[in-house]
Amino acid sequence: IINADRNFTYEDNFMKVFFPDGALADTSYLDFSSKTSHFFIGNVSEPLVWDAHISYKYPKNSILHLDKAYLQGKGKSYIFSEKNDSIFRVQVDRLGDFKILKDEVPPFIKLIRKSPAKLVFQISDIGSGIKSFKGYLNGKFVLMEYEYKNSLLWTDPLFTETFIGDFELIVEDKVGNLKHYKLSL
Repeated sequence: IINADRNFTYEDNFMKVFFPDGALADTSYLDFSSKTSHFFIGNVSEPLVWDAHISYKYPKNSILHLDKAYLQGKGKSYIFSEKNDSIFRVQVDRLGDFKILKDEVPPFIKLIRKSPAKLVFQISDIGSGIKSFKGYLNGKFVLMEYEYKNSLLWTDPLFTETFIGDFELIVEDKVGNLKHYKLSL
């Protein structure tokens, strides 16, 4: 049982979970279980008022190395706030079932449209998600805009130079995988 009006810490062989005062909306009965690459907190995918803080002891001899790993909850991925070879820390905003997954696949880039005034791309990442993107025309930075619902990325309409020369787009996911897309215009 966890009282909503008090700090609470749960600890076992693999994990330590801290709920700050007021994290839960009401006093709750929560189940906890943990395995090598999977853990469960709570009995439903219940949102929290304040984030829960998780420290997870990960076996050093595991096949999955934490440098390219992320945490997947129901419909949402979380990136570790701190990690070393055997422990990671993360804050989650809901209870539920969590898995540690490997992401070694770089983001996907597809040119949708090109003209002398504008370039449009579709970018996506099947793992941890998009962290950043940068565009360069002949080595000079080009401001770009991103619409995440349709995964569309386009050059800023206020960019007044004509797209002539070499264009490079670099997209990085949240665990550091990079994809370079080069285009001669």
